[in-house]
Amino acid sequence: MSELIPIIITGPTAGGKSDIAEQVCDALDGVIINADSLQVYRGLPQLTAQPVIQEGRHVLYNYFEPDDKCDVVRWVGLVQEAITQAKAVGKQPIIVGGTGFYLKVLMEGIAPIPDVPDEVMQRAEEIIQTQGMEVLFQDLQSKDPNLPEHLRVTDVHRVMRAWTVLEATGKPLQEWYQLQHPQKQRFIKVLCTHEREILYHRINQRFVSMWKNGITSEVQVFRTTYQDINNNYAAKAIGFDEVTAYLDGLFTESQSIEQAQTKTRQYAKRQLTWFRHQFDADISLDEPQFNVDKLLMFCHNSGM
Repeated sequence: MSELIPIIITGPTAGGKSDIAEQVCDALDGVIINADSLQVYRGLPQLTAQPVIQEGRHVLYNYFEPDDKCDVVRWVGLVQEAITQAKAVGKQPIIVGGTGFYLKVLMEGIAPIPDVPDEVMQRAEEIIQTQGMEVLFQDLQSKDPNLPEHLRVTDVHRVMRAWTVLEATGKPLQEWYQLQHPQKQRFIKVLCTHEREILYHRINQRFVSMWKNGITSEVQVFRTTYQDINNNYAAKAIGFDEVTAYLDGLFTESQSIEQAQTKTRQYAKRQLTWFRHQFDADISLDEPQFNVDKLLMFCHNSGM
C-alpha cells in the first residue's frame, strides 16, 4: 500500500456505516475514528449506537464525560491527531459517522475564531447573574436570526460562546465556522446510500432492538450517575427524552418507542438532504446489498 489516504465513510443514521467500517478495517488493517457528535460521550453506548469498542481499533468513542463539551474545533484537532498516529504505525485511518458539519470542517478546514476579550466575558457573566440565562439567550436570538435550531437556553457554554463571539467580533459564530480554508489533506469519501423506505424500516427496527436490549436500564443508570452535572451533552441523544418520559410514567412503552422512531426518521431526512447537497462522494455504496469490494477496488486504484 503506497499511501494511507484517510477514508471517510458516512451516511444517514441506522444505515450500516459501522458494519462497512468494520469490514474495511479488517481488509485494510485500519483504525476506526469516530465522526458522530454523540458517540464521543460516555454513558449511553447503546442509545448512541456505538460499536463494540476494541482498544487500538476504535478511537474517539466513549471518550468524553457527558459534561465535557466536544465542539467541532476540538473534535477536528483530535481526529487529525488520530490520523497522524494511525499513519505512524502503518494503520489505515477510517473516519466513520454521520455528523455532517464535523465532516465538512474536517475536509475543508475552518477559520480560527478570534479570542474573546475578558471584558466581554465578564459582561456575559454579569447578565446571567443579574438577569438570568434566559435574557442572554433572548438577546442572542434577537441579534442572530440564524442560530442553530437545536441550540437551547440550557446549553450554557454554547450560548455564552455564541453571544460573546458575536459581541466581540460583530459576526455570528456560524459565520466564523463558514469561513473555511482548503486543506491539503486528501480523503476518499464514501457515502452509504439508501432507499428511504428501507432506511426508515431499519430505523424503526433498530430502536425496537435497543429497547429489547436494555436501553431503559442504561438511561436509568445514566440519570443516576450524572444527575448533578450542569451541562449534559450526551443527553441530547435522540431517544433519551422519550425513554426518560417512560421511566417517569409520562409515556407508555409504545409511545416512547414511536416518538423516538419519529424523531430519528426526521433526523435521517435532514441528513439525507445534507449529503445530497454538501457531500461530494468519490464512491457510493448502495443498499441493501453493500458491495465493500467495490470500495476496496476504488482504494487500490487510488494508489493505496
